[in-house]
Amino acid sequence: MLWSLLPIVFFICFSSAINNSYVDIASRPYYFQDTHGPILKKSLGRSAGNIQEDYIVHKIHSGNSTKRPKYDFYELGKDFTTKKHDGVDLVNGKYIRLHNPLKHFSILEPANTCKNKTAHTVKETATKAKKCIVATNAGFFNVHTHECLGNVISNSQLVQSTTNRNANFGITKKGNYYVGYMTPETPKANQDEFVNLVSGVIWLIRDGKNYVKESEKLEFEGTQASGSINYFVNLRSSRIGLGHDAEGRLVIVQFDGDGNHDKGLNLHELAELMIGMGVINAINLDGGGSTTVVHHNYVANAVSDGADSCPHLPSDLLFREMIRCERKVTTITCIHNDVDLDDSKNNQNKELLPDCKTVDEKTTRFIVLGASGVLVFLLLLIIVLMVMSIVICCRNEKDKPFYDSLDESDEDPIESMPMQEFMNDEQSSPANDVELEVIVTPSTSTQ
Repeated sequence: MLWSLLPIVFFICFSSAINNSYVDIASRPYYFQDTHGPILKKSLGRSAGNIQEDYIVHKIHSGNSTKRPKYDFYELGKDFTTKKHDGVDLVNGKYIRLHNPLKHFSILEPANTCKNKTAHTVKETATKAKKCIVATNAGFFNVHTHECLGNVISNSQLVQSTTNRNANFGITKKGNYYVGYMTPETPKANQDEFVNLVSGVIWLIRDGKNYVKESEKLEFEGTQASGSINYFVNLRSSRIGLGHDAEGRLVIVQFDGDGNHDKGLNLHELAELMIGMGVINAINLDGGGSTTVVHHNYVANAVSDGADSCPHLPSDLLFREMIRCERKVTTITCIHNDVDLDDSKNNQNKELLPDCKTVDEKTTRFIVLGASGVLVFLLLLIIVLMVMSIVICCRNEKDKPFYDSLDESDEDPIESMPMQEFMNDEQSSPANDVELEVIVTPSTSTQ
């Protein structure tokens, strides 16, 4: 019986090995193929009205042509000293590096577009797009009117432009990153050149150096709602930065904070950390309670927005002030498969067809867990049947008559009796005096 269980044990182990291998490939693919260096070009100080166009262009890492994004996703943890409590706090975060962003990275509008001034959670917008493997919040917005702020170009479509001077991060059709400041006319005049573009507040890193102090003097502070630009820069809060490394790979770094501004990073710390991670150009995206990272449709970070953002939360909840929920935002970043997310109005609801060679991680886990559950159930069923069989056998043995329990090898008492003794017993038996009448009944056979 036990040998029959070996195939089941083997299948469970084999399925687990397949699942673990796929997860490793999905989370850290092609890390050994970063072999070429990009071309770096600069264009500085071009005057356009009252605002100077000041930006850096850097070649994007092309990666191998594939339908699926090649990305790394790592958990982070860092101790930061807080002056308010004169102690050390552990701040957790995420590091996301995309090796082939040209066809796998997009800036998406909220689910009902910026034009309609509606806000949705990152998860809602990513789910409606149906193709975001990793998504984060992106540009700033008015928390009261839900108006998108700054420049936004989404999948080659100009959503809006602004006259305010804030740092921008874009991807061009020529395969370059665009990081820096632009004139109000740039997005409109060059909308055919940009694939995706989003504005932040503060140019964090420029040419591998911390550029926060210089950027603080140049930025329009009205885009953010925390207060003065200096207060915004030095505030401890949840943060998220978007940039690229020297090899041309897109990098997103996110750190958690809390709603009381007792925990988190200021922008100087965020810039230094990203420099230590190899980032050479980056801007700061919307942070605070907006900071959200979604991985495979699950919120992966510790959100910090208050209870007012939690739907259907009872108003009389005793610990309501402790509740933290995901804030509704406008634009998001999206890492996706090689499919045009907004192909046309006729294809907006088109489902993403799975690759013939691979299955997404969630489906793989579902299949493996389902198969493992069925096998475990069958194994338990076999064990129960074996136990029941043993119990029934023991019960039958207990109820068996004594003469049935005799060994078949026991000699018959008559057959073992000597012949002479048997004859003597026959002669002395009173039954010998009785005449036996033998009646023979003829039998008939029916054909």
